[in-house]
Amino acid sequence: KILKKGAKTVQSAIKKKTAKKVPPQKNNPKMAIAESKRAVPTPKKADPKATKKSTKEKIKARLDAVIVGKNPASKLYIEMKQKACEKAGINSAKHELEENTAEEKVIELIQELNANPEVNGILLQLPLPSGFNEERIIEAINPEKDIDGLTSKNLGKLFFNQEGIVSCTPKAIMKLLDSIRIELEGKNVVIVNHSRIVGKP
Repeated sequence: KILKKGAKTVQSAIKKKTAKKVPPQKNNPKMAIAESKRAVPTPKKADPKATKKSTKEKIKARLDAVIVGKNPASKLYIEMKQKACEKAGINSAKHELEENTAEEKVIELIQELNANPEVNGILLQLPLPSGFNEERIIEAINPEKDIDGLTSKNLGKLFFNQEGIVSCTPKAIMKLLDSIRIELEGKNVVIVNHSRIVGKP
């Protein structure tokens, strides 16, 4: 009797001790899912403002604009370009020359910008004042920095349907037509312009 009573006491003690420790249920899918949820932290949502800021910080491009004379429309256009650069996180600089500046001085400035590794794009504001050889000054721009696609090299690539820098206005027009799914093949199109920057491209 004493032995039986002792055995029961030991068994009840073991049951109480083991009841406190719940063994892991490896084959229970619900428990596995719960464990995985606890183990993996919930990812934080990306802050769009922070992402936009970091993207801007990575851009190190620089656009230099050359303007000759005091044409109000040209000055306004350059200001708009600089604001667009600032919004996109691109550095910009403006080089203003007097209307009576010698043509060679304009070309010298462009050659300096060509040689400057910090300058990625050169914008020659047109039209130039009367008396300047516009074509000669344009050809002084390095074709790889010719963001308006005005040099003969870039225009030639466009003519032969090769990859190159294309003037922004006609390219934007083509993008707009594509966005509204206008098919131009086989259609008659009238372009009321013959400039090097819009009509010809």
